[in-house]
Amino acid sequence: MASIQKRVSDGRTAYRVRWRDPTGRQVSRQFPTLALARAHQSTIEADLLRGTYLDLSRGQMTLAEYAEEWLAVQTCGATTLERRVRNVRLHVLPMLGHHRLANIRPTLVQAWIRGRSEHLSPRTVRELMRLLSSILGAAVDDERIAKNPCKSASVRAPKPDDTPLVPWTPEQIGALRLELRDRYRLILTLATGLGLRQGEIFALGVEDVDFLRRVVTVRRQVIILHSRMYFSLPKGRKVRTVPLPESVANEIAAHLQAFPAKQVSLPMGGPEAPLETTHLILTSPTGKALNRNYVNPTVWKPALQRAGLPTTRDFMTHGGRHFYASLQLENGISPRALADYMGHKDPAFMMRVYTHLMPGAGAKAQAAVDGLFAKLISPGEGRGPAKVGIS
Repeated sequence: MASIQKRVSDGRTAYRVRWRDPTGRQVSRQFPTLALARAHQSTIEADLLRGTYLDLSRGQMTLAEYAEEWLAVQTCGATTLERRVRNVRLHVLPMLGHHRLANIRPTLVQAWIRGRSEHLSPRTVRELMRLLSSILGAAVDDERIAKNPCKSASVRAPKPDDTPLVPWTPEQIGALRLELRDRYRLILTLATGLGLRQGEIFALGVEDVDFLRRVVTVRRQVIILHSRMYFSLPKGRKVRTVPLPESVANEIAAHLQAFPAKQVSLPMGGPEAPLETTHLILTSPTGKALNRNYVNPTVWKPALQRAGLPTTRDFMTHGGRHFYASLQLENGISPRALADYMGHKDPAFMMRVYTHLMPGAGAKAQAAVDGLFAKLISPGEGRGPAKVGIS
């Protein structure tokens, strides 16, 4: 039970509430009036009886200090962790890091949201909100604060951008094909024709392509962490197979004739992991695995500029996956099958993102891609620049 002791010093009266916390440690707090002291006494006794007592001193740690502890114990993938670290340090700590956990109120969180919304897209701000909420939710679990201020009804996220996804057009793909250097043109084909992620494209080996059964097995991706490259399982840590259209198979074969595969060894699973060796289809001129920090600014964006296309995020290689998805759905591929091909866990995601692209026509995946590339690839195309003829 809590007790109240009256104290008089220099003619001033105060009331100190004393109690023992669940560990047996004696704690006290002083109030200027008896009414305030009795109110706190009642709260403490009720919390101790309910088992909801919270040591207020534990909330004196700053958000910056706690965020470092939180990041240190995360078990997500390396690239996800790298993104979280970057977002915490760039977007959370500058405004909130110096505040003590106990002092972070919903109004402060809402002010932070407003400030970030002036510079970032609604989608990015909502992602940052989820990150901050995860950190403060862990602080609740660790009994450093009583409530997560991000969960307050007064904290409102920016409205999501409901603009429908607009996939690339065949004309845009054709223009980009013309401007990409021969060595790197296959990147575009694998993104738009197989729906692969950039890291999966860079990690595709000759042994992953079955020309007879007409399937590609996606076994790995190239990851860059702190400027060090290594192989990792595909996103979701699941190997998958993708139908290989004849037109894409022909392009892969032509590329290998012009630029033979190179044996490359990289750690598998992390920068310090044992090496795994494969014969990569796409490599640098020196025979090394492609690095996104070179390809994106030096190869891809200049080609976009020459093609008269935007150099925005929507036109980076990931946009090829959106095109692949839209092409398959327009031609009747089921969301379940497409989710498997693209390495998504949830077919509902495909419905949310691409549902406006599903008129329900009847062709299947291989025929859909073949129909496109029949327009884009001229007979005998190989080393030379692509000839594009789109009616």
